[in-house]
Amino acid sequence: MAALRNSFLALSAIQNSKEIAISDSTGFFKLIANNGDFLLIKNIIYHDTVIKVLDINMGKNIILSEKYNSIKEVKVYGWGNSYEDFKRAFIDMTPEVSIADRLALPKQDPNYIPFYMDDKALNNPLYIFVSPVSFLYYKYNHKEKIIRKAYYHKRNKSKLDYINNLLSKENIMRVSHCSEKEFENFSPYLIQNFNCNHNCTEIEVLSEISFWWQKYRAEYEKKD
Repeated sequence: MAALRNSFLALSAIQNSKEIAISDSTGFFKLIANNGDFLLIKNIIYHDTVIKVLDINMGKNIILSEKYNSIKEVKVYGWGNSYEDFKRAFIDMTPEVSIADRLALPKQDPNYIPFYMDDKALNNPLYIFVSPVSFLYYKYNHKEKIIRKAYYHKRNKSKLDYINNLLSKENIMRVSHCSEKEFENFSPYLIQNFNCNHNCTEIEVLSEISFWWQKYRAEYEKKD
């Protein structure tokens, strides 16, 4: 008795014997054969493989090669017999009305920010009088600060990416006309003093880069 890690294999000893066996779903099979016999393994998804019975008894791994059969391309359309039929049916299809529209529920404002995620609301001094416990929790809890920061980055990702592109090395060097060496020293200075956020316009960002470059140059010349 032996086992191969494949399901439902047909096995036949092809030398000195006419024994045939089929493995079970776990790959176990039972077949009377001698060490000098060869074993023919057949399976619908593998190529026919001939191995030595002695190799199985010695515990060697038997690797079967999978069959790959190419078939002709098949196009499946939900409507008609061609792409044009499908396109026509799709264009004429009536848009599905959502449950919210059926019930005439109010739509959420895309600019709505939950109170506990709104830094402006949490910084309002009146909030401490209205709900002092919530104020202290949301304002100073480390976990809530991290959640607000993640929410801020996700909500303003496109704007932040736009600002980061404006603050690229190539753009800073283009605006300031600084050299590679000057950029290495100016870049930390700019990051430390930069005030623009994701709400700034392109002109405001470029103007601030130019402003801090002029100030950096003035301070650098004083040191010299």
